[in-house]
Amino acid sequence: MSTRTISLFVFLLFSQILFSQKTHSITGVLQDENEAPLVAATVVLMNKIDSSFANYGLSTDNGKFKLTGEANKEYQLQISYVGYAAFIKDITLDKDYDLGTVVLTEATNMLEAAQIEAEHIPIRMNGDTLEFNSAAFNVEAHDDVEKLLEQMPGVEIEEDGTVKINGKKVEKILVDGKEFFGEDVKAALKNLPADAIKKVEVFDKKTDQEELTGTDDENESKTINLTLKEDKKVGYMGNIEGGYGYYPDNHYYQGKLGINYFNPKMRISIIGASNNVNKAGFSYQDFQGMTGGYDNFMSGYSGMSIGNSWNDPVLSLLWGNTSGETRAITGGFNVNFFISEKTELSAHYMYTNANKSMLTKTFRRSIAPENFYTTNSQNSQFLLAQRHVFNTKFSHKFDSTQEIRLRLKMKYTDSDEDNDRYSETLGGTDSLENDINQNSRKDEVGMGLISNLHYQKKLPKKGRSLWANVAIALANNGDIFDNFSQTRLYQNQQITTIDTLNQNQTSANDKQVYGAEFAYTEPLGDKNHFEFKLRAGFSVENNDRKAYDIKEQVEVLNSALTDLYQKEYNFQAFTTDFKHQGEKVSVKLSAGIQRSGLKGILASSATVINQTYYYPVGHANFKYKFTKSKSLNLNYRTNVQEPNLNQLQPMLNNQNPLSIGLGNPNLIPEYRHNVWLSYNLWDQLTFTSLYVSLYGNLTQNAITSKQTIDDNFRRTYQPVNFGTSSNFGFHFGYNGEIKKIIKYNIRGGAGLGQQPILLNEEASEQLNHNYNLYASFGNKKKKIVDLSISARANLNNSYYSQNDALNVTSLTHSYNAKVRVTIAKKWQLKTNFEYTIFDDLGYGESFAIPIWSASVGRTFFKGDQLKIELSAENILNEAFRINRYNWGANITETQTNLLGRYFMLSVSYKINKMGGNQPSPAGGGLILLE
Repeated sequence: MSTRTISLFVFLLFSQILFSQKTHSITGVLQDENEAPLVAATVVLMNKIDSSFANYGLSTDNGKFKLTGEANKEYQLQISYVGYAAFIKDITLDKDYDLGTVVLTEATNMLEAAQIEAEHIPIRMNGDTLEFNSAAFNVEAHDDVEKLLEQMPGVEIEEDGTVKINGKKVEKILVDGKEFFGEDVKAALKNLPADAIKKVEVFDKKTDQEELTGTDDENESKTINLTLKEDKKVGYMGNIEGGYGYYPDNHYYQGKLGINYFNPKMRISIIGASNNVNKAGFSYQDFQGMTGGYDNFMSGYSGMSIGNSWNDPVLSLLWGNTSGETRAITGGFNVNFFISEKTELSAHYMYTNANKSMLTKTFRRSIAPENFYTTNSQNSQFLLAQRHVFNTKFSHKFDSTQEIRLRLKMKYTDSDEDNDRYSETLGGTDSLENDINQNSRKDEVGMGLISNLHYQKKLPKKGRSLWANVAIALANNGDIFDNFSQTRLYQNQQITTIDTLNQNQTSANDKQVYGAEFAYTEPLGDKNHFEFKLRAGFSVENNDRKAYDIKEQVEVLNSALTDLYQKEYNFQAFTTDFKHQGEKVSVKLSAGIQRSGLKGILASSATVINQTYYYPVGHANFKYKFTKSKSLNLNYRTNVQEPNLNQLQPMLNNQNPLSIGLGNPNLIPEYRHNVWLSYNLWDQLTFTSLYVSLYGNLTQNAITSKQTIDDNFRRTYQPVNFGTSSNFGFHFGYNGEIKKIIKYNIRGGAGLGQQPILLNEEASEQLNHNYNLYASFGNKKKKIVDLSISARANLNNSYYSQNDALNVTSLTHSYNAKVRVTIAKKWQLKTNFEYTIFDDLGYGESFAIPIWSASVGRTFFKGDQLKIELSAENILNEAFRINRYNWGANITETQTNLLGRYFMLSVSYKINKMGGNQPSPAGGGLILLE
């Protein structure tokens, strides 16, 4: 079916939905008795026949509201505002109604104020917290919380599981105000049933320092708090699932278990999954909580992180796991103990065991001094890996003024990886210049620990406080690399040289990081604060590498590739911050000085490189709130980034004989400038949100790879500080609703990146332009039909100052349609179709890849506890997936194999043994106290 045909079908379907019903509207303006507008009051239109939600919204900043409903239907209009008596009016929508000014009076007693709030209200603003009532959304018996969130206004859930609200990333999920699965947002969303949730609260979570000082800094993230229904707070609930699939000569299976136990003193969650259908069973955030860049555990962006010492083979094995063929086993638990009102203890453990076989074909075009050259390769990979991750957090409040928090993270990984690779290099005239056959095996073991102790104290004077933070991190990583390869060099299509390499290399890397910071805050009146902060850190890292040439089955030490390198880095920084917190304007200015010391020691050399640098550091933040729903935020920040050990150590890396790496002990830290401007708007009247962000990053002393290419296109890479690199761009998002029937999301952006290129001692520049656009539409009323469509386009342009003939453009666009139909409340039909097109714009071949899946399922028993489903995956039996990218003087296309067509029969059973198990009112409706 062509894209045009699909587009026409969807257009007609949505047009039918939009225009099939005649509607009328109700408008008005809300004020209090002093004629002041009531902002974010809840306005609800109820179906009078069954008390179900027909429409709802919030009043705007000037008190206006507007709701629409089906013509000639009987409704009840309900308006509520915290602390005020409710306004209730029966109405038949036989025309458009303008109620004029509606005055709410202050409640004279609690019962009057709770007239509507005693039960369900679909949405309301409670201070700075936006609250959604789950009863306003349609979820099925076996849906998880993610299915609930994706229906809410302004919520975006990306392919990798990242959740954003009005463009801001959700960093944490709480359940009844307490952490659930630590920093793993997706684990929390995937392991709680949607029908257990009473209310969803969205707010900006303050940092420890913001809560201590009462200020609001440049926090650009969101937190979601899930409030459980009263009859779901004690007992256990969960889901168990198993499935078997088959397609000629292949057997498939999947199993999943999730059990949650809750009571007022503790929460325990146990999860597990096993399958051979490329499902990881966990999220990217679960990994990122333990990997280097994410764990920059010093608050001042000092560059003190674990970095490369946290090598994680499981991450590379399973992230992007739709390619290849993967068998994965995962299991873990999360526990929260509420020891007292002042003391809490939580722990999170996750185990993963997986193997993956994957065939990858790579086409790469690279810049040469006079022209370009092409590398074609094919690699067969088999990877077996396992990992253990344990996180724990302890917090204790000594009294209302002081608190201590301890966080501990530990990880252990081991892996075995086998690669069988063939690669050939073609010159500018497609002449064969070299090729290689390589077999390699890598066995790797790694372990590490990160701990952080935080203490804070409010002093007697209001706004005066102090806090201290101490961090320690230890990591150890070792690997054994066996490498056998045969390299051939050509001239005029004739072999001139054959080089055989049979080598064993061992590497032992360990790293220790120590850091501390101390801050004192002094108030200047109610709105201004000064903060004085001292930070210091020290790290030492060693890499002991040995290489042995294997000759006639005898290992002979290769002294040229054997050495021990030690890197030491330390820094001290003192900054002074000024903070102003007003009703509309907040300002934060920080300025200071950082001293950095970098020392390198090579065992085979008497030379010790010892360098000291001083950098100005700081940041500035300006935030202006036009109204509660409209704000502007401007940020600028500098930071210092140290070179890592692999970049520094002056030892050859010949694991790919055609691409040799060499470190540079003379590197100095990068000095980075980051600026971004963001505008956020949320219109309560139409549930429309708009966010626009402009950003710019400039790196001085940028570390880039100097390339040397010989006559046979053998390459040597060495990092050097060379000039500046920059990246500028913008992104935007626009979310809204059409007649409260269609929910849409449009987002996109553009980027401009500049990178210096140093090739055979000649300097040039690569300039990348990239543009992306995404649009999705879905119906809101999902009780019978749940339909969503989306389209995505990415355009990339690369320009090279050295030679215009090397410029290249690539375009990728994809289309997706998802449909779920519920028949007679028990039957479900689902289908998902994705069509991706890679256009030929001077960049390889053009491809069109359709991926189609479908299923039919039925629920049984009271409460739909049992579900049986028959599914078909990759129905069109597509063989491979494509990825294209360009950066660093290379333009690359990869093709990886896909899991073929298969059919699976699965059974899932919902477990619910919660205290009381009291049924909610029919239809989740509203109970009014009159």
